[in-house]
Amino acid sequence: MSRNTGGPILLILGLSVISAALGQQRQLDNTPALVKTDSALAAAEKAWLGAYYRLDRVTLASLETEDFTMVTPSMAIAKADQLDMVDKRVALSRSKPTPGGCDLRSRTVRSYGTIALISDICTITETAPNAITAPGSYWQTQLWQSQSGTWKIVYLHISPLEHGM
Repeated sequence: MSRNTGGPILLILGLSVISAALGQQRQLDNTPALVKTDSALAAAEKAWLGAYYRLDRVTLASLETEDFTMVTPSMAIAKADQLDMVDKRVALSRSKPTPGGCDLRSRTVRSYGTIALISDICTITETAPNAITAPGSYWQTQLWQSQSGTWKIVYLHISPLEHGM
């Protein structure tokens, strides 16, 4: 798998956009626009996570930006390489991929117009022979962008949640 050298640049760009928006940060209250944004983001996040654990290449590809990057404890991976990894996992499986799953908690959403930052803890609750992630609890930080009214994931950073942190 090739490493995406654009990851750090994308992260710096994303953080710059978020930093610039901090002065304009709105409190998440019950105003209709914010509730709608949070609901749409929650649905997009749930759809992406479901596709990730089902090894659903088509859905993943549709919910990721072209420059999507995932950073895990062992690698940084670009969209094309991540989708190839999914294809290989499916090919190794003798049957239809067995869905894995995760439970989310400590979810925080910060929305800045067409950019949103989601952080949460994902606990992998099920394992399958072709599982894409090892069981355990992980911090996730996700950068999302609304493109033509559809939320797409731009960047995902995953770190193991260790006891005592």
